[in-house]
Amino acid sequence: MHVILARSGLGPRLLTSAAISLAILALAYVAEGSWQTTGASQPITVSGASPDAQPRPGSLSPDFQATMLDGTSVRLSDLRGKPVWVSFWASWCPPCRAENPDVDAIYRQMKDRGLAMIAVDMGESPAEIKSYLASTGYAFPIALDTDRAITNLYQVYGIPTHYFIDRSGRIVDMQIGVIDKDATLARIEKLLGP
Repeated sequence: MHVILARSGLGPRLLTSAAISLAILALAYVAEGSWQTTGASQPITVSGASPDAQPRPGSLSPDFQATMLDGTSVRLSDLRGKPVWVSFWASWCPPCRAENPDVDAIYRQMKDRGLAMIAVDMGESPAEIKSYLASTGYAFPIALDTDRAITNLYQVYGIPTHYFIDRSGRIVDMQIGVIDKDATLARIEKLLGP
């Protein structure tokens, strides 16, 4: 392989491309701390988290208590008896921003049918979130995770990440990455039942 690349002149070009790509990734890492972007359609990844430790479909959803943006408090286990959509996101995340119109539309459409939602904002201050919402008008309920305790509990390694939890508190489905509106509506219809 090395001989073929050397004779074709591709070897140095591939090495240069690889070095440039690594430099861009390193700059993204430094600019965002422990976060890096992977593209508009890909989730933002979190360094150091293990996808193997994430709660998976079939398991009981880890319980947490959170302060909501409106100042109220919510405990996930208090929502037993309702289907729950837990969404991890941040306003600085391009894929999250891309899907938020659909997230908001689905929530508005399904909340009166019994869907509970907790949109866990990862690491931002209330002022940052309110500034973002002022320009969007989104109404989905936002939980503050300024210290990323909930994010760590769920071992979220990419955002957006979505958990769909049934009435008994079991994770039925999850998705890492931007949602598809129709597929998400179908998931929620299944959670709501007849």
